[in-house]
Amino acid sequence: MLVDKVSEFAQLGPNWNGNGATPFDASTISRAKSLAVGLEGAGFSVYPTACGSIQFECTVSGTYVEFEVFCDRTEMFVCAVP
Repeated sequence: MLVDKVSEFAQLGPNWNGNGATPFDASTISRAKSLAVGLEGAGFSVYPTACGSIQFECTVSGTYVEFEVFCDRTEMFVCAVP
């Protein structure tokens, strides 16, 4: 489940990617969990990013959709897949 994956990201410590990434802010985890509940079952995957955000992504019916969750905002990217 997406919420479980996001919970795992909360356990990542300093330098979790081997390139100096910092642990995730509690507000980023909280915001990502809230979004994950709404995206569950829609085919999304979730990934931690080195810039401290959490990224959800999915391709559905020829459209790529991405949500990037930060501690203070969520950004969305959508594009057609050729």
